[in-house]
Amino acid sequence: MRATYVIDAYKWDLVLASLLFFAVAFLFHFISLEVISTSDLPLQPPLLNFITWILAYLLLRNVIFNTLRTRRRYVLDLKKWPAGWIWNGRVSCGPKKESLIITEASPGCLLRTRVWKNFEMSVTTSFPRFKTATDSINPSKIGLVFRAENLTNYYMFQVEYIQEEKSFKVNPHILVNGNWEHWSGDLTPIGNLNLDESSLKNGFEIILHVNGNVAYTKINNKSVIKWVLPSHSRPNNVVRQEKDDEKRRGNHDLLPDDGIPKLWFRDKPGMVGFRNFGHEQALVKKMTINKI
Repeated sequence: MRATYVIDAYKWDLVLASLLFFAVAFLFHFISLEVISTSDLPLQPPLLNFITWILAYLLLRNVIFNTLRTRRRYVLDLKKWPAGWIWNGRVSCGPKKESLIITEASPGCLLRTRVWKNFEMSVTTSFPRFKTATDSINPSKIGLVFRAENLTNYYMFQVEYIQEEKSFKVNPHILVNGNWEHWSGDLTPIGNLNLDESSLKNGFEIILHVNGNVAYTKINNKSVIKWVLPSHSRPNNVVRQEKDDEKRRGNHDLLPDDGIPKLWFRDKPGMVGFRNFGHEQALVKKMTINKI
């Protein structure tokens, strides 16, 4: 990620921190002088200024900036890509800035500048390639990431179109400390949802609705799957030695006595984004998020 992208993503963060610094510095140097003279302080003015700036920045990050991150509405502006996003893999914007190309993007890409707990996200996406006889992986997939703490801990719905069956599947996933857990169960094909091949290649709508601890998806305005977000990891993915190691480190809250790790990011606002593995590919043409 180029330095210019990082500066663009953090620019308002830094500007507001600087403004807050000057406000706090003003109070330090003009109001409190009646009580304490700066000449009596063990710190010299330059160092005092620096510490004031750091305190102002931390206050901004922990209070003001996090409040701004929970703004009610977001609309993807492809002309400003990739400002505000973090990712790993080959995530790019098309040459005409008409779509976001999600391929070889594992563990994915996240909108860093916003967090949501309860929201509805509308994504207009398309599958430009379908599986052929030589493919080992179906390329017609897109992962919708939500409640993400970072690129190694989040929930995800994977939307897949199976060309041979002319149907969709939606598979819930959890990424915990970089390890995948599949909660697909006995999901059956959903059907083509009145989408022809032209619609799949040109664009169709997926809606992700998350409220409290329940998430569900709609494809082409038809409800597809409802998922009660689990609070703990699956028992069969836990090794007893891991529990003992974590207890020695003092992480008792993550590993209760039954040895099942708690998903600490379940009830917190998190980032949203996309993920695809290998040559799975989807184009994101539009993305709108509304807080609920």
